[in-house]
This record gives sequence, C-alpha cells and structure tokens, in this order.
Amino acid sequence: MSGAGIEVLEYYLSDYYRVVVIREGEGFLVSVDVYRKGWFFKDYEEKCVGDGKVCLLFKQLLPTSLSNELSGITEKIIVEGIRVSGIEETISVKWFLRRRPDYEDVLRIFNTSWGLIRCHPPVKDSFNIECEE
Repeated sequence: MSGAGIEVLEYYLSDYYRVVVIREGEGFLVSVDVYRKGWFFKDYEEKCVGDGKVCLLFKQLLPTSLSNELSGITEKIIVEGIRVSGIEETISVKWFLRRRPDYEDVLRIFNTSWGLIRCHPPVKDSFNIECEE
C-alpha cells in the first residue's frame, strides 16, 4: 500500500503477530506486535487519560543495547505498553531505522522485539507465549 509519499508493508510472521514497515520520506518506522502480561521496565514514561485509568506506557531503548546487526541501522527503539484500571500489558515495539529493512532485517526485528520484552515469539501457537519473569 502506498500513497502521498507514504509506503506501508505488512508481514505476518504468525497468525496474530505482525510487523508493519512504514516509509515516509527517508525515514522508516517498523512496528512489531508483541504481547506480554505486565510491564517490567523501570524508568519509563507514561501518558494517561480518564483520571489516570487508561495510560500509555513507553520505554525508549538505545540501539547500543543491541548486540546484533540491527544496531547499525537503528536510531531508536520504543517499547509500548498500556495500563487499564491497574492492569498492565506490553503490546508493541517500534523501531526507527536509518534505511529500508530487507526481509532478513524484518525477521531479526521480530525476534529481537520479543527478546526485548523477555519472551519467545509465539510462532507455532499464538496464544502460548513463554516469557521470563
């Protein structure tokens, strides 16, 4: 899908979890669907509405925290979560890249995103997510 200078590519790497690559101008945003009950990050930011009953949680990570090929093409990473009525969930990892990711990069980003939230990607069973405490 493309139009008005924006290009969108969508990859389904399991039944329910996808990677969306968005190009606008020279920049690339890669959004990875992830899921984890809870939010274990410290020193994060939050934006709340509805008297604090619904909050967006986000933690920015530096590419220097990566030990693979992605560190050279990554400007920043933002892990997103939500808190609704006191229940927290981790739901997405956003990657801001310096260049267009190829399919191998997309696979690495998908797997690394799950690792960043301390979980294994649910490739065989989308509802059986194994995470470290």
